[in-house]
Amino acid sequence: MITMMLQFKYTSDAMKAIFLSGEDRSEAIRKMIQPLGGNLICTYGMQGQDYHMMIAEFPSMKEYIAVAAKGIFLGGAIA
Repeated sequence: MITMMLQFKYTSDAMKAIFLSGEDRSEAIRKMIQPLGGNLICTYGMQGQDYHMMIAEFPSMKEYIAVAAKGIFLGGAIA
């Protein structure tokens, strides 16, 4: 397993939807990682240029890239 950290921010539309729904995005992130054999360690909200960060374990770089790409293309995140 490799441990990786990813910083990201959401599009304006995605942030608005998250605030309005009160959704816990860490659960959505976990659901992307676990089927690939990974484990979400933690998520953080941050101030500044990058608004969020996740730390997770993955079987290999292939699974990490798959999660990052899925979050960017389907989840409203901007890398």
